[in-house]
Amino acid sequence: MKKNKGFSLIEIIVSILIILIGVFGTLTYFFYSQINLNLERHKRTALQIAQSRIEFLKTVNYNNLENYIENGTNVNIDEITGKRITLIENIIDTEDGDNVPDYKKITVKVIWHENKRNNEVNLQTIIAPW
Repeated sequence: MKKNKGFSLIEIIVSILIILIGVFGTLTYFFYSQINLNLERHKRTALQIAQSRIEFLKTVNYNNLENYIENGTNVNIDEITGKRITLIENIIDTEDGDNVPDYKKITVKVIWHENKRNNEVNLQTIIAPW
């Protein structure tokens, strides 16, 4: 009896299927890695925008800080347009007995829409009058 050398059709189909699964898995990994890298790059840029705003507010006269409250100023996060919100709250220390604000808490939020969801970074600091 003569033996045929080579692969059967079933063996070829199975081996092609295994190779396709491996290639598809690798391409999917690279696709989602690129999406995550872009998101992290945009988060870093948003943090830099928020930090820059906080550093600017540290140079402002303590009594004039309320003039710098923002409710949605447009900012560019690389190629995406986002919003920057600045909140300023008076903090009263109840232990000193008076009802006068002792500190101001500044919160800067940067919000943008990416990958079908809203993303946000927040930075906070406390500024004293002295």
